[in-house]
Amino acid sequence: KESTFENLHISIEATPASFVIADNCGGIEVAIARDYAFRFGRPKETPNLSHSIGKFGVGMKRAFFKMGSVINIISTAPTSSFTMGIDVDKWVLPENVDSEGREVWDFNFDKVEEGCINSPDKTQTLITITSLHKSISEEFSSPSFHSRLVRAVESAHLKAIERGLSIRIGETDLSLRQLTLLQSQLIKPHSSELTIGVGEKAVRVRIYAGIEEQKLSECGWYVFCNDRLIVQADRTSLTGWGTDEEEGVDIPKAHYQFARFRGFVFFDAVDAEALPWNTTKNGVDPESPIYQAVRLRMINSMRPIIDFLNAVDKELGSDEARLQAIVNSAPSVPLRIVTPNATFVSPTPEQIQQTTPREGRVTYSAAQDKLDIAKKMLGVTSNKAVGEATFNYFLRANGDE
Repeated sequence: KESTFENLHISIEATPASFVIADNCGGIEVAIARDYAFRFGRPKETPNLSHSIGKFGVGMKRAFFKMGSVINIISTAPTSSFTMGIDVDKWVLPENVDSEGREVWDFNFDKVEEGCINSPDKTQTLITITSLHKSISEEFSSPSFHSRLVRAVESAHLKAIERGLSIRIGETDLSLRQLTLLQSQLIKPHSSELTIGVGEKAVRVRIYAGIEEQKLSECGWYVFCNDRLIVQADRTSLTGWGTDEEEGVDIPKAHYQFARFRGFVFFDAVDAEALPWNTTKNGVDPESPIYQAVRLRMINSMRPIIDFLNAVDKELGSDEARLQAIVNSAPSVPLRIVTPNATFVSPTPEQIQQTTPREGRVTYSAAQDKLDIAKKMLGVTSNKAVGEATFNYFLRANGDE
């Protein structure tokens, strides 16, 4: 069962003058800050953070330095607290050497308290970055920056939001975007699970593939590592599109005919280094043996869905679009309640024949004075009702009702 992030929140403010991020997610203990989080490089003894996206986030110190030159950190954890100010321009000066003439690359606490007991509702971290670099300040000034940041964070952390984490960027509260697939008695998505490796290096893999709303911008594969979205709506060979008889299965290139396709892959591991992502944690490592093995499963899961969407497309424009009616009647369900199925299930020929064809629309124009006469003759009050009544009259007159 997934843990909940209810009552936890993160707020972000990005202006031309500063970047501020605050949270109430437990703070950073002084020992962690001193020995690991604010040391350069990665000490071999750095403890693993179970099911994390890295040791201490994704390039935390690197991101700080890229934004600005004055960094202030205030953190309160369950048993300690500290404040730290970093003036990068002074920190890199040549006089910052020890007694033996070696450069000092350490950060110093301004205030430290240890051995205390802080209540959970007081644990928090506040990071403020000022003296922003010119390029960063200009980026934060861009009229489109806020909306781009909202979309990027909303996508990358949609699973955390789904689990209850509240994120606010400026005055915008990020919204929950449910991951869903169509599921009914006649349509059932592919849903499977496997584990690769053992112990802390074991990677749990969940694969879901099926259909959803016909929207090309959202069509494709979504890949997550420890709940962080690293590949979004991919329609390239990275996720199996355009393959030619790979392991006996060929998948065409993506186009609008397949706009309903959705695939989701979740890689989860205690040790983040076991996951098949690249070094910057923003994409898949296509050379990873784990990813290569799972990619073949993704390709195999796609084939019956592609076949079904081909059949739906072939039916379009016909008088009896029964498959389209079946698709339209299938509800969207969250991935967490998708029924496990080794392969995508679509309706059999018998089930298709038993389906009532979808309704069509018939429209025509007529002089309003004649429509008014028809209303009186038919005992109806609207133009729509005239159309329905005359259509039914025609069928009766020809013995087809």
